[in-house]
Amino acid sequence: MRISRLYFYLPALLWLPLSIIALTLLRGFAIPDQSLGEWLIFFTLGPMGIVLPLACRAIWRQGYKKTTVALGVILMPLTVLYGLVGGLLGPLGIVVSVLIASLPAWIVYGVLKLIKSKRARRAKVAEA
Repeated sequence: MRISRLYFYLPALLWLPLSIIALTLLRGFAIPDQSLGEWLIFFTLGPMGIVLPLACRAIWRQGYKKTTVALGVILMPLTVLYGLVGGLLGPLGIVVSVLIASLPAWIVYGVLKLIKSKRARRAKVAEA
């Protein structure tokens, strides 16, 4: 089943800013006032939120669906928390913290890709 680009990219761009706003409201903090600088932090979250879903999508396409779900369940809440902590340092802190939070997913993707390529080579040698 192919996922439409709109159905992938729109939630991938919005999950991080919306979850941080929701967590902020749950903790009782006020949403930023009319200050433009405070709202710009939420605009930096959108593009940064796509890094983790892209890694999960790459792992999903390799056929590791349970691994993708496990990574999403573990890393998405951690990414939100890292984004909150990084928000204390400003937009650059958010960028760095979210990239660090998505790094394990990209490492898993690289390892799984290596394993899959080794299996393919072994199968090719066994055929010959």
